[in-house]
Amino acid sequence: MAVQTRSRGEAKSKTALLAKVDPAVKAKVERIAATLHISQAAAVEYMLEGMEVDGTGRPTSWTAPRQIDVPKELPLQQSA
Repeated sequence: MAVQTRSRGEAKSKTALLAKVDPAVKAKVERIAATLHISQAAAVEYMLEGMEVDGTGRPTSWTAPRQIDVPKELPLQQSA
């Protein structure tokens, strides 16, 4: 079976998402997309759309501790 293609002009309403992931995660996305006969982008979009988030935007299934926001630049100490 051929991979389902998007309708003409559909890509114009989309934006790119570039992410470096573990090779096992990439293989999982490839396997899901191939099994469903959809693009890898459609598979990722489907998974993200199905993710529930709480009022703060954190996924409800997230179990890892939150990372502390680190400022991009640390303030310089003033000398006397």
